[in-house]
This record gives sequence, structure tokens and C-alpha cells, in this order.
Amino acid sequence: MKMMSEEDALETNVSEILDSPETTTLPLFEGQFQWNKASSLKTPLSENLTQKHLMDKRLAIADLEKQKLENDLKFQKEEQALKLELLKLQIINEKKRL
Repeated sequence: MKMMSEEDALETNVSEILDSPETTTLPLFEGQFQWNKASSLKTPLSENLTQKHLMDKRLAIADLEKQKLENDLKFQKEEQALKLELLKLQIINEKKRL
């Protein structure tokens, strides 16, 4: 049977902690440290990443909404300019008929 090195034992213990649903005692060096379930170790990081991801998505959506509003405003200005041009042409045409 092969002897486990301290590094292998440590990796095994860490893996057991990450897979374990209950509180685990991990012997390190000469002391012992209490570690909660892996979710307690992972949760803050994963929540931060999730919140950052959501904020990035919200910023992207806000940017797209801003671009849409700018495009809508540009379109409305062009539409009003064309309507004004049409009115001018109609007035000129009406004057010619009279």
C-alpha cells in the first residue's frame, strides 16, 4: 500500500470539505480549524460574481436603451424635417395653381 504524502492528504481533506454537506474539522499543521460546508466558502464569491454579472447586464441593457432613444430621437427629427419639406412643397404647388 502506498503512503500518502502530506500534500496529497491535504488535497484529499480539502476535497472532502468541498464535497461535504456538514461542518468539517480539518487538521492543519498542529491546530484544527472549523470549516463550514463549501457553500459558506463559495457563496460570497459566487454572489459577488453573480451580482457583478447582473450589473454588467443591466449596464448593457441601459446602454442599448440609451442608443434606442437616441436613434428614435434622430428618426423623429428626420421625420419632422421631411414633413416640413413636404408642407413647403405643397404650399409652393398650391401657389402655382392659384
